[in-house]
Amino acid sequence: MSVGHFGKVYFTVSRKKAYSFNNFKHTRSAEWKEHTRYNNKPLSEFTGTGLETITLDIFLDASLGVKPREEIERWGKLVDSGHHDMLVIGGQQVGKYEWKIESISEDWKDFLNKGELLTANLSITLSEYVTDNPKKKEASKTTKTKTYLATPKATVSSLVVGGSYKVVALLTGYYTSMEAKNLQATNRTGKVYPGTYYIFNLANGMVNVTKVKGSPGSWINPSKNK
Repeated sequence: MSVGHFGKVYFTVSRKKAYSFNNFKHTRSAEWKEHTRYNNKPLSEFTGTGLETITLDIFLDASLGVKPREEIERWGKLVDSGHHDMLVIGGQQVGKYEWKIESISEDWKDFLNKGELLTANLSITLSEYVTDNPKKKEASKTTKTKTYLATPKATVSSLVVGGSYKVVALLTGYYTSMEAKNLQATNRTGKVYPGTYYIFNLANGMVNVTKVKGSPGSWINPSKNK
């Protein structure tokens, strides 16, 4: 199940891989100027808003399908290149502008006997990348894989594993195809937000959609996608 993404860095949770974040903090501030006055308290003047900031922690665990050392190096390269991009969580863009990486902090925790990094914590600090023309979330780029829209013509029989599927409604995600078919589940996988997904599997007239091609996601009932 896709949690969101920062540019091409995708946060996802599935049975094979857990790469997400916690301790997410979004800070907004106001800018004030104080004018000194004789024999009186300073006069406050609101001059605008400061840059918004976001801090979050990413726990990297090799046992959860993640390569901690590679992920640390990937974020390091983004810092070194002055990277900035959109942050999307739950299918919605966070903030009005893109976000730039202010800093990263690495906490290397556990190692295997040959020095291979097993677990680590990565703390990320982002701040707004302000331009005169804020970048909006763009529609998914056209790929070689055909995208099937949620229309009466797009029946389950016309879908293919590895193809694309467009979700146009806020749907409930299920662990199994039968739970999705019966619209009943003891453990739901959360919400599936509007957007374009890959098709991981098809069964019982239901569709397993995922943001990470080749990784299992959530089962949805296509009859509710309208």
